[in-house]
Amino acid sequence: MKDLELIIKATHAISPSRNIVSQILFQLPQESRILYYSYPELLDDKFKKILEILGVKFNSDVNYSRSKDNMAHVFVTFIHKNFDLLNIEENRFIISKLTSMPLNKIPDLKREWLKLTLRKIMEILDEELSQKFLKFLKMLTEKREFIVRSVRHRTGIPRLEWNVFLDEVIRELNIDKITLNKILDFIFRNIETISRHTEFSGDYIISRSEHLYHGFLHLDIIMESIYEDRWRGYTNRYSKSYYVRNPSFLKEVIGEVEDETK
Repeated sequence: MKDLELIIKATHAISPSRNIVSQILFQLPQESRILYYSYPELLDDKFKKILEILGVKFNSDVNYSRSKDNMAHVFVTFIHKNFDLLNIEENRFIISKLTSMPLNKIPDLKREWLKLTLRKIMEILDEELSQKFLKFLKMLTEKREFIVRSVRHRTGIPRLEWNVFLDEVIRELNIDKITLNKILDFIFRNIETISRHTEFSGDYIISRSEHLYHGFLHLDIIMESIYEDRWRGYTNRYSKSYYVRNPSFLKEVIGEVEDETK
């Protein structure tokens, strides 16, 4: 299974925790001045050309199209799929059995990248706020799901659990709304549509969609789910919810980062 071993080693090599090209892609979109400051390699025309070939556009902001034919998008999507594959311990065990690779040489790349991302955020924030940021993430993992807005036509009374949760965060962490928004900015930066489905039945329409929020360095921990049914153009029911991706895993990694900082 030498070929399988080569593939696994190649997936390790393109992980953003080990590869500068992947690191840059995971930071986009980003202001060009910030990116050039962080990565002086971009001053090398040959290095910059590699990113342009992948589909990266350099303007005042550096970004790439989230379309299926954009190589940068395909590349980042593949890395996330590989994260999910190697995040499962059983998969790493099977790969070890099928190759000559020891289990400790097949890292959990998702865990590796998440820890690196959390450490980077803690470097950006001051010590007190970085601890509050980790506490906020733990509060997310404990709640797991939130109704952002839910309205039925007959009652007209919305359910707003997310707002209630944010009020709780402000009280628990003893912060103001400006600081809260600073924390949220690390989590809610860009949104990608994962799935969209619409059903038609006469005058009745039901639509469902799921969206992934990309955070700082792809701190992708919040999924958004939207449901709406309409009759003759009038909304009968609408709901928008957030749910935390892999909350148990996230809480575990937060604990590891906290232990490292003690």
